[in-house]
Amino acid sequence: MMPANYIAERNAKDAQQEFIRKLVEVTPDIVFFVDNCLGWNKAGEFLRFFKGSFNLSIAVRNSVTNERVIIRFPIPGKVYDLWRAKKVKHEVMVMTYLREHTSIPVPQSQQLGPFIIMEFMEGENLGDILKKPTPNEADLAILDPDIDEAKLNGIFEQLASFMLELSRLEFPRIGAILRTPFAGFPAEHFKTMPVFDRSSNYFAARAQCLLRCKDITWGRYVARHCFAKLIPTYGMIDDAGPHRLFCDDMRPLNMLINPETMEITALLDFEFTNVMPAQFAYDLPWWLILRDPGIEVSEGEAGKQKFLDLFEPRKEQFIHAMERVEARLARPAGEPLLSARMRDSWDSGRFWFNLASRNSVDVDQIYWQILYNKG
Repeated sequence: MMPANYIAERNAKDAQQEFIRKLVEVTPDIVFFVDNCLGWNKAGEFLRFFKGSFNLSIAVRNSVTNERVIIRFPIPGKVYDLWRAKKVKHEVMVMTYLREHTSIPVPQSQQLGPFIIMEFMEGENLGDILKKPTPNEADLAILDPDIDEAKLNGIFEQLASFMLELSRLEFPRIGAILRTPFAGFPAEHFKTMPVFDRSSNYFAARAQCLLRCKDITWGRYVARHCFAKLIPTYGMIDDAGPHRLFCDDMRPLNMLINPETMEITALLDFEFTNVMPAQFAYDLPWWLILRDPGIEVSEGEAGKQKFLDLFEPRKEQFIHAMERVEARLARPAGEPLLSARMRDSWDSGRFWFNLASRNSVDVDQIYWQILYNKG
């Protein structure tokens, strides 16, 4: 893990707390604003707050029709202020695209500024359904070892079908998706912001970003240089495209489920969704035991082995779920099986290379604990 900048961290926390205080203070005005936007004729009433990792939301209900919506704000200190509106705009674009091109349950939404107004989706948090019960809610979540296997298989199959749909969406370049050919970005900056047509160019740029940090120890410095040398080995799958839509935050914590039918009712939080190298979409979900692999392997050899002992049986379970989904659905001629691609990614170590490229704070530990040993 990279060392923290405690001054920046303190400033960010102060900004978060001040924003939350102000938002709570003006909640009646926000309810009135939502009422006015939706033409509810003063029927809007406050329901409750929802706080996520990067956003704060207010649920509002129409007291006449019982229609419910969410207005969601990015939290300053969690999201760079100058990017808040852009982040929201891109997320709404992704959600709209998914509603039009997939069967994935995504809220209908609209962007009116640095916030989203979206339909209220019913269900309980899937992460709460899957995690091991503990007396202390603050305990780090882990998959319940006593979970009903038939129930878990059903959940895995639903998620496998979503991932299969995402893996079939094709794009010529890596980056955010937009409906308009004009991004609103200053033309003079384009020369420093290359468009990635090839996955290997994207990985090379990521490796260069990792090397910009001067204040690192020798071990980290070596790991980052060696990471760049792994691109020809791990970073060339479908190098020239087509590239795929990928959401790094598509995990149970951001999903809702009907606890009676065990049907997933909504996928939420697409703020980290972009067109990315296709090989990201061919990976297993990293969250299969509800733990972050990068953090787990940073605990040394014992932590790595403990993670692998828990993860690998669930890896097999998810791949089998994907195989069942693939057997039910038509496959375009010549398309490799996603289940086979997932297995190859894990067996080859590409899963870890991809994870490291997306998680700069863990790249050093992932390299030394996993990729270095694979030669």
